[in-house]
Amino acid sequence: MSFTNIDYNENHYKLIWTSGELEGLYIDFKYQEIGYRENAPERIEFKKLQIIKYLLEHSTEYITGTQINLTEELNSIDLPKSISSIKASVLKALNPEFNKEKASDLYNLIIDKHRINGQMGYKLITSDAVLSNVDASEDDMTAASIDTYADKSDNSYDEKSFSYVSKNWFMLFIISYIILMLLFILKANDISFGQLFMHLIKLPLKTSFLICILGGILPVLAGLIIDTPYAIISKHIKTGKKADISEYYHIVTHEEERFDLSKQHVSFFAICNLTGAITTATVILFVKRIPNFDTYISKSSMNTPLFIITFAAIFVALYNNYMLQTKYVPIRNNHNYILTRAHAFFNFFWLTFSISVSCGLLFAFLLFRISSSYATPDSLDSSFLIMILAAYSYLWFSADSPLAKDIDSISKDNFVSGAPVLAFFSILYTILCFDMSMTCILSFIVNILVLAVWYIVVKKRKSIGVIRFITSFFSVVAVFVILMLILNI
Repeated sequence: MSFTNIDYNENHYKLIWTSGELEGLYIDFKYQEIGYRENAPERIEFKKLQIIKYLLEHSTEYITGTQINLTEELNSIDLPKSISSIKASVLKALNPEFNKEKASDLYNLIIDKHRINGQMGYKLITSDAVLSNVDASEDDMTAASIDTYADKSDNSYDEKSFSYVSKNWFMLFIISYIILMLLFILKANDISFGQLFMHLIKLPLKTSFLICILGGILPVLAGLIIDTPYAIISKHIKTGKKADISEYYHIVTHEEERFDLSKQHVSFFAICNLTGAITTATVILFVKRIPNFDTYISKSSMNTPLFIITFAAIFVALYNNYMLQTKYVPIRNNHNYILTRAHAFFNFFWLTFSISVSCGLLFAFLLFRISSSYATPDSLDSSFLIMILAAYSYLWFSADSPLAKDIDSISKDNFVSGAPVLAFFSILYTILCFDMSMTCILSFIVNILVLAVWYIVVKKRKSIGVIRFITSFFSVVAVFVILMLILNI
């Protein structure tokens, strides 16, 4: 049965060649892999995969020209360059079985190049291929000669009906127990939330930075040194066979579904957490330079707001974890985010710490500035600039960086939704809390430049409704800022 007899949709996750010279070759849209029979599969980047899907949807025609728009996020793709890049991925998958020249000849049986009216056209050849859907049986996979890497029924699930509590009930219990124990220890030792934050501020600067950096990198390390060995040992116990090192990636990432070991995912995870760690560290640096702030934050009046902010941070971290698991994204493996995975468990505590410390300290400083009992600084410290730059870096990198697009990041809305909010509050914070200075002006410039980038990103995604709403919103904000500046002058 050829592809032309099947309607392509998101439920089809494997394109399999079942006859001809390419028999046994497959492209996996869900796990982002190209494989050939028993050979270890090769990972293919999200952008390349989208191009193949685009060619599939237009399999009866040649795609000509140099630029195509795949999606709102992947527009203006250089088609000839991308096709060559896809060829490199296919050759890697075929090379263990064939020499380079033979593999190159076989590639020409996948994508046909033909010049049409002076332009090069490309067409995916699917006469010997079939599409496999989520309900495909193991017998169908065997017929395609790839049963070694077939999906087992216990690993197939519908993300839309994914039950968050049933997957996480034990770890939610453990988290609740840990939180209650910490509260009990604080109460038994008569330590308030304000004093806890005070001790954090009083730590040496190097120690504070070290805590933040280690906290940010710990989830990544947990994935590599806890989840990975656990998956290999679990596979060994189940089969009684020692896995070859070449199979580790597939076992850990797909069969046991413990941690995505691709270098793109590990790099993305590490950089996102490190930019978040730098943001938190610079917030600590910012308040650390303010005289008498540690005394103010330890006051009993600060206990309730800091307590509320900390528990709000716990809720946000849990909600983030919930969204990662329940958001329907066919290509990503959402099992990676279950709290029984060590990296997800440690990431929950890291998010709670980062959000509660950053928001708690900034809110406390706002109250400190309003208070008439303390002499507060009139000029904005340069560490505030580093903080907002780090925060913007996190938002952009997690959503719109090339690496985020390569792995099809499920945080793709971070920059669009987060950048204007951060700009609004950082501008408002600067105006309300400090006298006009060169640092304040630099803060305004940074925010304006980032908003220009944000506008370009939103416009490329063709979100006209969002553009109109945000344009109106920031027109009001601009008028407000100008009035505040006039009043300050």
